[in-house]
Amino acid sequence: ALIRTCLYSLLVFWSAVALWMAWLGWDTVMDVDPETGTASGPYEIWQVAGFVLSAGALAVAVQTRLPAWLVIATSSAGITSGAGLSFASDDSGLAGVGLGLVALGAAAGTSLLMLVVRLIGSKKTAVGSTSAHGDR
Repeated sequence: ALIRTCLYSLLVFWSAVALWMAWLGWDTVMDVDPETGTASGPYEIWQVAGFVLSAGALAVAVQTRLPAWLVIATSSAGITSGAGLSFASDDSGLAGVGLGLVALGAAAGTSLLMLVVRLIGSKKTAVGSTSAHGDR
């Protein structure tokens, strides 16, 4: 069981790194509007939405194989590591702040998702379970 847990943890970690790199890691250039000079980005909404949905699907997929705390820890570490790879070329000095925010957001988002999955799972169990009086 320990080896299986370690393997699933590694799978979650490296999958989270790969998801970051696939959705967000390649886009590191800020977009500048030529008329206003306003900078935005580097990410587009479709990239962030795709990443969040993919990372959420990963967490839900493994939540029956790993304890919630381990899903949260390994996915957050993988996401933060992927961001660290992306931010390595940052020369603004803000990469540390960005990494901290990514780590907090990944942990908070995954924690919320695990809570929702647990609540949904407990409601399904409660609907199909037998009451204390023996009737369904």
